[in-house]
Amino acid sequence: MQWRTSIVRALVAALLAATAIAAAPPSRGDDRDRVKNDQSQLFDRLSSLRKRMERLAAKLDAEGKVRQSALLRKAISEIDARNLESRKDKLIELLNDARNLQAPEQQDQLLSDLDAVLELLLDRPALNELEQQLADLKKSIADVAKLKHEQQKLREQTEQATADPTRQLAELSRQIAEVLEKQQALRQETERAAREQPDPPRQAVEEKERAQLEQELDALAQQQRAVVDALAAQQTKQVGQAPEVIDQAKHALARGQQEEIAEAARRLGEAREELTGAAPKLAEALRKAEESLHEAAKAADSRPDGEAAIPRDSQQAAEQALAQASAALREALARDRDPQLAAKEGEFAEQAAKLAKEFEAQAARSAEQDGAAREERRVAELAAAKAVDEARHELTEAKAAEQALAEPDAAPSASEADPPRGGLADAKHALQKLVQAQQALAEQREAEARRAEALAARQDFLRAAAEQLARGSQRTAPPPQEGQPQEGQPPPQAGQPTPPGAMTPDQQKELQTSLDAASKQMEQATQSLNQGQPQQAEPQQQQAEANLEKALQQANQAAQQAAQKAEQSELKKSAEQQRAETERLSARQKQLEEELRDLMQRMKDKKQKNGQPQGAAAQGSMQRAKQELDQSDDEDAIEQQKQAEKNLEEMQQKLEQEEELYQDLRSEELLFRLKESLKGLRTRAAALHDGIVEVDVERAGAEKLPRRLRPKVEKLSADAEAMNKENGELIAKLETESPTFPWVLQKNGGDLAELHERLSGRDAETGEYTQILADDVVTRYERLLQALDEEMKRHQEAAKEAEKQEQKPPEGQPQGQQRQPLVPPVAELLLLKRLEEDVQDDLRSLRAETREEADAELLDSRLQLLERLGHRHSELTEMFEKLVENVLKSADEADAAEADAAEADAPDEPPDEPGDGR
Repeated sequence: MQWRTSIVRALVAALLAATAIAAAPPSRGDDRDRVKNDQSQLFDRLSSLRKRMERLAAKLDAEGKVRQSALLRKAISEIDARNLESRKDKLIELLNDARNLQAPEQQDQLLSDLDAVLELLLDRPALNELEQQLADLKKSIADVAKLKHEQQKLREQTEQATADPTRQLAELSRQIAEVLEKQQALRQETERAAREQPDPPRQAVEEKERAQLEQELDALAQQQRAVVDALAAQQTKQVGQAPEVIDQAKHALARGQQEEIAEAARRLGEAREELTGAAPKLAEALRKAEESLHEAAKAADSRPDGEAAIPRDSQQAAEQALAQASAALREALARDRDPQLAAKEGEFAEQAAKLAKEFEAQAARSAEQDGAAREERRVAELAAAKAVDEARHELTEAKAAEQALAEPDAAPSASEADPPRGGLADAKHALQKLVQAQQALAEQREAEARRAEALAARQDFLRAAAEQLARGSQRTAPPPQEGQPQEGQPPPQAGQPTPPGAMTPDQQKELQTSLDAASKQMEQATQSLNQGQPQQAEPQQQQAEANLEKALQQANQAAQQAAQKAEQSELKKSAEQQRAETERLSARQKQLEEELRDLMQRMKDKKQKNGQPQGAAAQGSMQRAKQELDQSDDEDAIEQQKQAEKNLEEMQQKLEQEEELYQDLRSEELLFRLKESLKGLRTRAAALHDGIVEVDVERAGAEKLPRRLRPKVEKLSADAEAMNKENGELIAKLETESPTFPWVLQKNGGDLAELHERLSGRDAETGEYTQILADDVVTRYERLLQALDEEMKRHQEAAKEAEKQEQKPPEGQPQGQQRQPLVPPVAELLLLKRLEEDVQDDLRSLRAETREEADAELLDSRLQLLERLGHRHSELTEMFEKLVENVLKSADEADAAEADAAEADAPDEPPDEPGDGR
């Protein structure tokens, strides 16, 4: 973690300084003063470090990070217990006395004490302690979730017990009337949109004509783009970057900035070098212009305000040289012209003229119809016509420029100071105008689409609102009671009392049928609007309105009947029944409060500070809810119960954040221990491999193992067996943490078992195949360590970023999700990728060695290795597919959980209507 890293680095720096001071040889004079000064600075740094630790501990306490703050306070206590800060005066005094030899001893003791504090800070948490803390947190989270659920049930029971049927139906009627009003307003807008559209046959013709014009415009733009590209390529081939650099040089000379002029001269030189062979006359003109600019830059005097003043003669010489370069550029462009390009420009100009007239005619036809949408279309078509006509003008000028360049004796149409571009500039401008025409039409079409989408979105909102009202109407009917017939059963006998409720089941069914019909017709209207057919949507909207009006009448009628029933005393609860129900709810509320108090005490005993403030707030809300129930203030009681639910939700989130913290600590500790175990196994595997190679070299190809090598081989065999046992223990620990790591370790276990077998007996095998087995074990351990190093680095960077930004889970993000695996799927996929790359490298090496080695005795070994590589590839492929399948399955489960959480958190009311300003 970042805080510990910072403190540990400071303490390590102090230790290094103390080590340097303690190791310093006895000195005199200036050297002794330097040592005393260094010693004094060391104590100052220690005091500063202690203050930082105190501030950080207080901050961690406030953030609820109990374990981290406790570790810092323990280190502070250790500094105080060892009296580290108080030793300064005595040690300085000893250093002042050159004859006293106690100073080195005191420095050694100080070094030892600082090292003890460092060891304390580096103390890693006990894994069993972290596991217990995680288990306690999970239990607390489950208890809070259960309390929250029970509080929600109690609130629903309170709402049901105190519900006023008449008020419920009045609210339902108001909501239906609001949806009906919005539906009527939407239908009126749909009617306007339908009126603005011509009749379907004419609309089809118009759309076909406009689509044809747009296709012609697109084709012309594409052809012009090809001409521009051809002209640019031709110009680059003829004169390179000369036009651009001459332009830049003129602008730099006009601004008079010394650095800009020098840079322009440099770029002229680069352009000149490219043209030395292709256009020698232009290259010579560029050389002279370059020299003139260099002279102007040198002659410029820098002023105090940063501007430069160029002498008039230098400026005129540079301007004249650039004008000559422009003339040389014109002459170079006049050579090797492509006459077909000028012909195309003329052809395109004629097409543009025709297209502009067609767009004007289209705009005139649009003006014949009324409506804002038709006016927007007319304006867009006129804008397209104007842009295309401007493009025609540019194309005409481009053609003229091409023709002028083809005539060497023709007088320049522009100033010699302006470098001619052939027809390229005009061609680019023409293309730009064509693109502007395309954009004008596209923007108008997008505006039409947005209006249609807005109407469809509003219609879809009203459909969702109608569906929500249909579901809400179910709450106005009486709940099924014991002995009451369910749907599909015969109705109650005549004279049997109807259960109390806002409306009868038959009334509720009729109301829901009307709302469902309105919703279905709204859905059809939405589809029509999405297809840009308001004429078809209008009758569907009228039918939806009729059903909404019917539903409103049904709700109003049910409200009137409910009001009449409420006046009948035989359907009212007696005061005693009402009081008994309220007392039951109040008692249950008190019971939940006591359960919450007990839970908070258990959390306090386990030093779980996170969530305590939220729990206290929930406890207060529960107390107030009970008081309101005792005073028969139902509405305030329900509000307090809702607040208690909210506080319990926040309490659960705080505990889940702490659980995530401890999960990270646990993962960090597991990764650390796993890395230490793998490092040890890798070191032993490397030693095993080197030992096998050494024995094979000493064996010198002997079929029988010499007696003198047998003890060494027996030890290697025992080492392989011991490593396999430790490897198996590591697999057992990782079975629930990672799918890939145990699998890789199992492969090492199989190779270690085979190594033990090959090295056992009198005729131990130490040849190439055995050595490769040992080398593969080493490689796998190295790949596992590489993956762990990258994952630990990612953990550290994530912790730093989270602490730096003080990140919190986004609102609405589901909490309490299944904990993340120790090694994420990305790291495991990278591990498999690297193992597969090792297989490919081994295969290439094997092929190369087989071509070089024709020895028949080695052929069997090579075939064994080839078969082994084939098995490794197949196993890696199978493991990769399995891992990808697990990742996809986890993603699907996460999406399903998120959807369930979103549905559970969905509000009873539909969202605000799009574009209604709320």
